[in-house]
Amino acid sequence: MRVDLEEAKTQENAKLQSALQDIQLQFKETKELLAKEREAAKKAVEVVPIIQEVLVVDPVMLEKLTNENEKLKSEECLRKERQRVSHYLHSSSETKLLEKVQHELLVTYANRLLEKEHSGCRALFRDDKVEDLDVQALL
Repeated sequence: MRVDLEEAKTQENAKLQSALQDIQLQFKETKELLAKEREAAKKAVEVVPIIQEVLVVDPVMLEKLTNENEKLKSEECLRKERQRVSHYLHSSSETKLLEKVQHELLVTYANRLLEKEHSGCRALFRDDKVEDLDVQALL
């Protein structure tokens, strides 16, 4: 009986040793796999993708924005001139001067629009399409 007990202990120890070796082998494989994944992650971080920026310009939109900018500049100039005139001119001459300045600014603005290729104003002036010019001025 004692011999059977010793043999059972030996078999149990052998099973436990085998299980321990299996677990150690799995641990080693997992550790190696983790090291490989870390190395791959480091390489992926080091490799920065090359991104190239491309500027896209819409000439029609650019033209509209330029026209709007010119219009706003003219309006601001008119406002400043009105304010400046109100400080030193007699009220009776203010209206006349304001009309002259406004006319000059609008003519300058209209000439700039006529000089621009894609504005379409030249055709509208030629065809005397005043309503369409008003709409374009609002745009």
